[in-house]
Amino acid sequence: MSVADELLKLQQLRDAGAITPEEFERQKAALMDPKPALNLDVKQWSVLLHLSQLLNLVTGFGGIIAPIVIWMLFRDQSPEIDQHGKNIVNWWISSLIYGVVSGLLCLVLIGIPLLIALVILTFVFPIIGAIKASSGEVWRYPMTINFIK
Repeated sequence: MSVADELLKLQQLRDAGAITPEEFERQKAALMDPKPALNLDVKQWSVLLHLSQLLNLVTGFGGIIAPIVIWMLFRDQSPEIDQHGKNIVNWWISSLIYGVVSGLLCLVLIGIPLLIALVILTFVFPIIGAIKASSGEVWRYPMTINFIK
């Protein structure tokens, strides 16, 4: 579909009230943007976004940096990738809080099983997120506090 066709379609959606004038202007600006679009396969990048968290197994810290870099590169080009990235960052912040609380609760021994459960979830949730992303679904990690909306 050419840019002119997409602009016409956007204008029809705006005229029909399906999108707001602000959404129309934002999408129009994205279509008219002179910088070249990255070759984007939303499903593949979404899966990679989730699975990149597992780099912690190898590097110890890459599982935090890689998803943020991927999210920053593609968030303006795909609302799905933007939502996946927000979900992942919210999970990392939430799991950090849960880890601190569980660590403090280790003093009364209840924190030990909580930390074990948190470690397991830190590896299971990205895999589930990647499976859901491969089918085009945006999955919000359970027990996640929404810091970034």
